[in-house]
Amino acid sequence: MWKAKKFFNTESEKTLALMVDELHKFLGNIISKKKERFVAWEDLKDKDVSARIVRRAQGEQLDETFLVNTIVSFVLAGQDTICSALT
Repeated sequence: MWKAKKFFNTESEKTLALMVDELHKFLGNIISKKKERFVAWEDLKDKDVSARIVRRAQGEQLDETFLVNTIVSFVLAGQDTICSALT
């Protein structure tokens, strides 16, 4: 059923696509700022997961999409772990 909804771009699929695009833009912005700070040697401490991922990727030629998807995976995995721990 969801394939038909996606093909016809129904209301729920359109909303989902817009939200996913917004999330990717937001995380892309964060990654760009972190990269600039690392290049300028302003932020040398790993304060959060995104900083660790960007620092690890500095020596390699990884594209922005890979970094965004990695951060999304960490956020979603953390959500499940925290929910389980709280219950």
